[in-house]
Amino acid sequence: MSLLAITKEMVTPRGREIPDGDYRGTVEAVSHEQSGNGWTLKRQYGNIRTASGQTEFTLPDGTVFRVGRRKLFARSWTSHANGKAQEIGHEEIAQEAISAGLAQAPTDGNNTELNYPSWEQYAEALAGREVFFRVRNVPKTRNGEVQKNPDGTPQMEAVISAYLPQ
Repeated sequence: MSLLAITKEMVTPRGREIPDGDYRGTVEAVSHEQSGNGWTLKRQYGNIRTASGQTEFTLPDGTVFRVGRRKLFARSWTSHANGKAQEIGHEEIAQEAISAGLAQAPTDGNNTELNYPSWEQYAEALAGREVFFRVRNVPKTRNGEVQKNPDGTPQMEAVISAYLPQ
């Protein structure tokens, strides 16, 4: 007995990815979970719109892009066996916390703190907040290999490349 009939439509990308650019969105879901060699902070963003608040805009080729109900996802290491991976995760979280208004931006010679007793409590405070971020489209990889569309072109995915202060 088959569990699932797989059609071409199920595995073909639907519509274009969110174009590269600066956006704002709402943190719809956030969790702190053990994963592989450490712990990750996982986030889902929705209500995505341009930094100025538009949900549709004209692309350079003249077509109109509608954000619709698209979602973006992010994962950042809060702890990891590889110190560099953890450092990168902490940088992402620091940028996001400042964008969400949960931490002050440091000034020259003055560090600031993310004052929460646990990652779970930070996650709770982050949920529902609006953040600003930069999106870049990159080739989608799995186990180090670029994933291909049926026509042989690389599959692309929109990722958050930086969080921006409000």
